Amino acid sequence: QRISVFATVHATLLHPVFAAKQMATADCIGRGRFGVNLVPGSNAGEFRMFGHELDEHANRYVMAQEWWDVIRRIWSGGDEFDFDGQFFKLKGVVGRPLPHQGTMPPMMNAGASPIGRDFAIRNSDMHYDFCQTPEDSRARIAESKQRAAPRSLQVWTPISIVCRPTQAEVDDFLAYCVENADWEALDRRNVSRLSPRGSKTQSRESVEAIRRHEQARAVIARDHYSIFCTPDRVANELARLSAVGFDGTAIIFVNYLQDLPYFVQEVLPRLENLGLRQRAPSVRLAS
Repeated sequence: QRISVFATVHATLLHPVFAAKQMATADCIGRGRFGVNLVPGSNAGEFRMFGHELDEHANRYVMAQEWWDVIRRIWSGGDEFDFDGQFFKLKGVVGRPLPHQGTMPPMMNAGASPIGRDFAIRNSDMHYDFCQTPEDSRARIAESKQRAAPRSLQVWTPISIVCRPTQAEVDDFLAYCVENADWEALDRRNVSRLSPRGSKTQSRESVEAIRRHEQARAVIARDHYSIFCTPDRVANELARLSAVGFDGTAIIFVNYLQDLPYFVQEVLPRLENLGLRQRAPSVRLAS
């Protein structure tokens, strides 16, 4: 009754007129609890599966802007329209149904390059910005929100959490993950996961250096900010993120079936006590 569902949509691979109808239908089914994570795409292999070659970085965002402009025009209702863009040339466009109660679903975007960030600030309701340390993000968050004004922009960040009753249990689990990681697969397909933020390539030597270093545990966190500690410290780290201006986080766990219930039981009450979260009303399930 409270959860919203976001669909990640590769704009290049799905026509905007078709996507507008699909997403509006999902929003009507969910009674306004649908959102879209708009991505121009970056994986050349994925594009080739659909018969496309990956375009230049800047062009992908020009295309994404046109794609989103078409979507918003359809969702605004009104008469049929033509669209004459660089990537989309459309005649007599009309779309039904409209989103639930005529309210446009929220859009999130995680553009990190200067062009991608400009796109997110200009268009998104929620911008996912990567965090090295909370304090280093403060000025960037404030700038993003100021540039988006008068439109309201939330800035979120993805984080990885490993939470256990004691720090020793956390450290043991991190060591277990590193010792049992499929390094061959990581080297072959996900070297970028171990790269510093903003890096396009990573040499084998630098990967080995990271692996030898304590922060090889960051394989769990990918390129996200990591919080590996006890419930009290997890809550304090989330408070630290909030204090610099982040409006929310997308939390990644290693084992959701195991980790999420413990997080709900131990961390959420601490966030409520810190004033960072309202206590959720109880939900009565139909028998």
